Amino acid sequence: MDLGDHNIIRWLLRVLAEPSFLRIYLEDLQTQGFDRRNLEDTFWALSADTEHPEPARERAWRLLECLPLHAQPTDWYRHVLTLLSQVQHESHMLARFWALPELFPLDIAPGPVPGFFETHCHLRGAVPYLWLWEHWLDDEPLRANLRRHECRAGSWKKPWSILVKQAKDLEGQIALRRSACVDMSNFISTLAQQATPCKSIIAYLAICTSLRRCLLYQRGEIGLSPFVLAYDRYAKVQKCARPKERAHMREMVQAILDRMRRSGVDAIELRPTLERKPAELSHKLHDIILGYLDDLFLHPQEPILLGLVPSLFKQENLPDLKLPARTQRARDLLDEQIVWERQSRTWCDQVRTLITLLENDPVLRYFVIGVDAAGKEQGCPPRVLAPAVAEIRAYHRRHATGSSRPGRCMDAAWLCRLAQDYRKRPEDFFRALAEEFVPSIRLGITIHAGEDFIDPMTGLRHIWEALHNLGLKNGDRIGHALAAGLNPDTVRWLLDRRGESPSCTDVQKLSNGRFRLSKPRGTHLLDLAWERHMETPDPHSDDRLIAVASGAFGHPPQANRLAQAIMHTPSVCPMLPGVRFADPTSVIPEDRDWVMLDQGWFQRFEHLRLEVLRLLIRRAVAVESCPSSNIAVANLQTPPLLEFLQHPALVCTVATDDPGLMGCWPEDELGYAIADWDRLLKNNKSASFIMKAPGSGPAEQTD
Repeated sequence: MDLGDHNIIRWLLRVLAEPSFLRIYLEDLQTQGFDRRNLEDTFWALSADTEHPEPARERAWRLLECLPLHAQPTDWYRHVLTLLSQVQHESHMLARFWALPELFPLDIAPGPVPGFFETHCHLRGAVPYLWLWEHWLDDEPLRANLRRHECRAGSWKKPWSILVKQAKDLEGQIALRRSACVDMSNFISTLAQQATPCKSIIAYLAICTSLRRCLLYQRGEIGLSPFVLAYDRYAKVQKCARPKERAHMREMVQAILDRMRRSGVDAIELRPTLERKPAELSHKLHDIILGYLDDLFLHPQEPILLGLVPSLFKQENLPDLKLPARTQRARDLLDEQIVWERQSRTWCDQVRTLITLLENDPVLRYFVIGVDAAGKEQGCPPRVLAPAVAEIRAYHRRHATGSSRPGRCMDAAWLCRLAQDYRKRPEDFFRALAEEFVPSIRLGITIHAGEDFIDPMTGLRHIWEALHNLGLKNGDRIGHALAAGLNPDTVRWLLDRRGESPSCTDVQKLSNGRFRLSKPRGTHLLDLAWERHMETPDPHSDDRLIAVASGAFGHPPQANRLAQAIMHTPSVCPMLPGVRFADPTSVIPEDRDWVMLDQGWFQRFEHLRLEVLRLLIRRAVAVESCPSSNIAVANLQTPPLLEFLQHPALVCTVATDDPGLMGCWPEDELGYAIADWDRLLKNNKSASFIMKAPGSGPAEQTD
């Protein structure tokens, strides 16, 4: 039996984390006898999908049915752990998405990566899961966040807050220190040494593992929108009641930094979301800074440099927006324009709030080193961020920083002394620091683009839009740029995978390696115009446009209608790739067409993909590649990082994105490209908005 088969490992991991098995482990605490047929029925009742194919279930069952007939659920749990420990690396990697990676500590771990500069790390997604688990056990108000989330298995259901309280009670029956929560290897070694497995330990581990699976983004769900829902869920269960909220934020920052320190991180850019109200944003940023100073005070010999890159959140719509009733088509067209004007104003207000704080608060001006835009890309292309980015450019012009390198030069020794001063006189610390001269800097701009798409060609166009419409230049960065890292073979595999997924209705697999996509017509028209623009700079070449529209995707049934729409619709005739989103070709988002992806399409896609990569190289714009995040969100086998590394002139960094949520830390992400560690470490340091250099204070700044 090949236990190295990832499909078999996924089935075995489900025995550790599925709610139906958790129910069995908890009921086993109360009963003396057990019918093995219940375990068998439960295993075969699990649903099969693209990530858990049916043939692999049968092979996994053969590994389980070798247990004696009198085997109890605790025997199953320990047997699965023993099996998966034989392939530690694969089990650890897959448990990031299906269970708890700490259940499979590596004997030969990659270890810390000295000199690592983390360039892409969202604040809430970086909070370590096991740190949260400890706090849920001890803090009843914080545990109350779990009440809205239920564990369901058939008619059996329980709130997670009750289950975590049960785990707290089980702790008294487990003869292990609390530190075992952080070091799961203690549990594993204890289980291995016991002739009869301790049911309390099994139940405790099962609750911890199943809760993570409940909060986790599940591979097999297509696109970024399901991941955003998982991220929101993970963020909400972290939040504390208002009296403790600010202190809790400081503790979370310390937990993130402590875990990053164990990975050898030298500098980290954290990305909190922007707020519209100045007081809320100021409190959030100051609390993060105070948590950082607390960490520096505790670890003066191992300081980590911290920079803040506040993030705008992209979304498709504003559900709270009330609109007047009109005819359906006119209402849809007008509603979309109102929604995006409202969203654009919100982003501009958030950026203006941030800039006002920076101009008035030297403390924030020192630590805030860039601005990010993340969130849902489908329905929210990069060009709609242009007004908000223009506010940042205006800030640079006012302070004459536009031509300098983005970011700030930070002095670790000075920051450690700052932390000591803060502990001595916290009451007047910020007033004293405000007397220091802190110059304004060019804020680095990083835009998530080309990460989530129905058509990979749309992903390429979004990367191009981020470069042209937002004016990204030397020193700025693109987040993910996944579409530019997909060669034709990977695109075929990805489309084939999506075509097999029952949750994906947008992709159909045809014969001879062809595919059909159900695609919004407005997005398709913009893609055609962009292809035309990349082929010829003449915007008035209507005959060329008709040819491109008719043949761009083979011969779709609606190709002629699309071409006629481009010719005769006034808002489309002068269409360029930078068309305003408020008038996206005058078609409603629900108006879709089936688009053909044939051999000609794959050839054009590869040509344009290489053009986009060359443009990134010419602009000296770095790509922030997040391997585990890309594999999960796009359902890939290998990360686009490996394709980016085939282009020596491209500056590509490796980052964690959401390490607490994904269970992927710097050493895990670098493990995807062991042969290129030195190059990636150098790229991360050169592309970071944090410059590490000796100095005596905040006034030292390099271009």
